[in-house]
Amino acid sequence: MTDEMGLLKVKEGIKLMILAMPELQNFLFDFSEPYKIDLEKFMLSNYHFNISVEKFSKLTGRSLSGFKRNFQKTFGMPPRKWL
Repeated sequence: MTDEMGLLKVKEGIKLMILAMPELQNFLFDFSEPYKIDLEKFMLSNYHFNISVEKFSKLTGRSLSGFKRNFQKTFGMPPRKWL
């Protein structure tokens, strides 16, 4: 397989994913600088994805310890237990 064909297949796969799940477009193509977002809204919208707590912390613009602290305050339990 050539590099050109490999790139074409990746683009095809991404387009198929977005057709199947349009909500992924904002998730996959958000190139803005990370910042603290609404933790409760984000987690309620994305908890079903198989993502580590570490990755959730980065996606919400927090350090791991900050994420755990904010999560405990918001949901009343640690993130691993909630997930």
